[in-house]
Amino acid sequence: MLVCIDTLTTASNHIDACAAWLARTVNTLHPVSAGTMPHSVAIGPWLCDDATSGRACNRLLAVVHAHDDKFAPDCIDERLVVHNATHDVHLDAAAIAKALQCDPRPFATAIGVSAVPKHHAADVWGEIVTTNRQWMHGSGDGFARHPQWQWDANDGMWDCREKSAEYQWH
Repeated sequence: MLVCIDTLTTASNHIDACAAWLARTVNTLHPVSAGTMPHSVAIGPWLCDDATSGRACNRLLAVVHAHDDKFAPDCIDERLVVHNATHDVHLDAAAIAKALQCDPRPFATAIGVSAVPKHHAADVWGEIVTTNRQWMHGSGDGFARHPQWQWDANDGMWDCREKSAEYQWH
């Protein structure tokens, strides 16, 4: 899932607050199974020029990685179950957008939420974390170094090194 957030002031000043807001919202709406890592957020500034007004628009771009494949057995009959049958978790973009709108932040002036295929989310995640960005402003801290943010009801918010290799994204 991709989330774009336009900010009132310089986007890079709002990365931590925005990541916490997104991680809490997504993990509250779509909790994961006990003992499973929460859904993760990678975020970075996406600065662009607004040619019509002549001013810079301050925009953050975030990717939400959904954790926790759900076990969904394929029942052949009442006694035989295929144990390797899992279904990916699907995050509800409309519900997340509505939840973010219902819990506004003073730094956010506009929010866009888009459900995208995993391969596109992986590509954008890679652009956010790489030290050699191609189309985003600045640079990330690098693979296995850039922070990703997580939240759960017991521990609250935390960040850790990004783990896209564990998702088989990079």
